Amino acid sequence: FKLIYEKAVDEDNWSYMYTRLCHEMMEMISPKVQDDSIKNAKGKPITGGQLFCRYLLHRCQEDFECGWVAEEAMAHAAAAKASGNESEPYSDEYYVAQKVKCQGFSLIKFTGELFKLPMLTECIMHKCVKKLLGNMESPKEEEQLDGLPDAHIAGNHSPALPEDL
Repeated sequence: FKLIYEKAVDEDNWSYMYTRLCHEMMEMISPKVQDDSIKNAKGKPITGGQLFCRYLLHRCQEDFECGWVAEEAMAHAAAAKASGNESEPYSDEYYVAQKVKCQGFSLIKFTGELFKLPMLTECIMHKCVKKLLGNMESPKEEEQLDGLPDAHIAGNHSPALPEDL
């Protein structure tokens, strides 16, 4: 799971393939696989493919939320550079910040693909879009939404997973 997820957010050109792979894995995992520490709204352990999906969505959510912390750090670094406090124009921090930015865009695209399968509910996708729109301060940041228009066009209205996941 971890390797597939990391490849998906590192290689956005292949996000469709990785989401299809995740979907296939979700369908193939035995219902006997369970984690007793993770329960649904009714208090029963989540099992099989739904457990896999729960892990996947939890990881996406963590990275999605952490991405904004990294974006803020990049903004502070840019402000420091603009004020002349940074001595190297292309420091290691610059390249790390660029990698984080690219992974953030890949995560957005991967999330859009998960929605199209449907592995994400409309409610979750709506929250993602609101978060992205709420973080936009300039027209240049519209590229954050790059992976989402295709998901919107897909017209996904039948989530495969229950809301209590």
